[in-house]
Amino acid sequence: MSVHISSFHDATLIALVWPHVMMDALGGHALLSAWSSVLAGREDQVPKLVGARKDAHREVLETSADDLGEEFELEKRRLKGRDLFKFSMRFLWEMTTNSNYERRVIYMPRDTVLKLKKTVQKEIAEGAHGFGAKPFASEGDILTAWVARALAAAQPKPRPLVIFSFLNTRFRFPSLLKWGGVFVQNMVLATYSFLTARQAQGSVASIALSHRQQFTAQSTEKQTIHFMRSVFKDIDSGKSPRLLFGESDSVVLLTNNLFKANLMQSVDFSPAIIRQGEPSSERTNPPRNHGLVL
Repeated sequence: MSVHISSFHDATLIALVWPHVMMDALGGHALLSAWSSVLAGREDQVPKLVGARKDAHREVLETSADDLGEEFELEKRRLKGRDLFKFSMRFLWEMTTNSNYERRVIYMPRDTVLKLKKTVQKEIAEGAHGFGAKPFASEGDILTAWVARALAAAQPKPRPLVIFSFLNTRFRFPSLLKWGGVFVQNMVLATYSFLTARQAQGSVASIALSHRQQFTAQSTEKQTIHFMRSVFKDIDSGKSPRLLFGESDSVVLLTNNLFKANLMQSVDFSPAIIRQGEPSSERTNPPRNHGLVL
């Protein structure tokens, strides 16, 4: 891990960097929250660190039943053999012929997000799109669907699309809740939302509902255990985990929803403030009690 502190006359920036194999976003949240508690003299509020000596995922698998009573549904969509070869060749070809990618950040003002959310929720309430009596789509589902539809529209010709989403496993198993502490480690798996070429060009509401439905189906305790067994089987045999699913000509969209990690609100370094720098009337940035740079 590394900490880099940049001090200015009117602000102090703290950058914390760690390898992802060490911990995920929620692990970072726990670390920053504990750091803030110690800084404020509230060491008694620092939770117990669990899972540092033994992989919690391994224990879940060791205590789970051999027969889960249902199949691993994703296995039917795993890319292998000729389809895996075609996908790999297509990916290499696109990387070679489209090497001038530009990295950009898309910022959506809160008002824009709320307007989009209101529109989609209205569509869901009016049409339901065939997703049950009371379909639900979160703000994250809606933003993911908006990006997915834009990506599909940018393709030269219609293609199926796979939305690769990260899944936090901390709250998927009752046995982990009994450890009585926080897991500061990497505890993520993945879910996959499969959209046909036609579905990928549909409304944001229909894509959001499909994504939520598939995410929910794949994130049950039994399906998550199946996925972990598959991953550890590959690792234990000296192979890389096989994480490609869908059609050989699919476009892949990788998303990571960090809403629940709430990183910006997990840190409070205000007890470290000795004095205010520039007077408020002369500042170009307003005074803040905490700041975080990732």
